[in-house]
Amino acid sequence: MLTLTRREKDPAAFWTVQDWASAWDRFSRLCKRMGGSLVYVAVLERHKKGNFHLHAAIAGRINVKHIRKIWLACCGGGKGCGNVDVAMRQGLTVHKRRAGLAKYVSKYVAKQLGQTEFNKKRYWSSRHKLPDVERYILSADDAKAALFELSVFLSLDYSALAASVFTFKQETCAWFSFDERLAAPPPF
Repeated sequence: MLTLTRREKDPAAFWTVQDWASAWDRFSRLCKRMGGSLVYVAVLERHKKGNFHLHAAIAGRINVKHIRKIWLACCGGGKGCGNVDVAMRQGLTVHKRRAGLAKYVSKYVAKQLGQTEFNKKRYWSSRHKLPDVERYILSADDAKAALFELSVFLSLDYSALAASVFTFKQETCAWFSFDERLAAPPPF
C-alpha cells in the first residue's frame, strides 16, 4: 500500500486531478525506467482543505528510497515538497492481504462518489496482461443446489461454505466470500 502526498499550502497552487494524473503517469514511467514496473490500482482522495493525495495498491516489492526520489522529482522540487508512505502488513495470509487491499482501494473509490463527474473513472490501474477468463456453467436450478455443485467442483466443505453464504429471497441467487481455510485451494 502506497500513499503519495504533495506539500501544498496555497489553494491557488493545489494540483488538479489532471495534474495528479500526469504526475502519476510520469512517476510510473520513471519507476519502469529504473526497473520497477508497477502493477497497481490507484485512487485520489481529497483532503478537507481541497487538495488531493493518492492511494495505490501495488503488487510486489518496491525500494522506498528510489520511489521517494522519483516522487519528489515528479512533485517539481526536492526534499520537503512531498511525501511517500509505504505500508506492508506482516503476518497475513494471501487471502487476508488481498481482501485488505481490496477494502483499502474500494474505500477510497467509494469516497469519491459524488465528488467526480458522472461516468468518469475514479481510479487508475496499470495495463498488465491478465490471464484469460475461464467460465464455468453450473447446471443447478436454484442457489442452494448451485452452492452444493460449486462446493463439489472446488473441493470445499459444503457445510462450512453454506455457513458463510447469504441467500437472497426465493433462493434465486447467493453471495459468498471464499476463504482458503474452508478446504483445498480453488482449481483456477
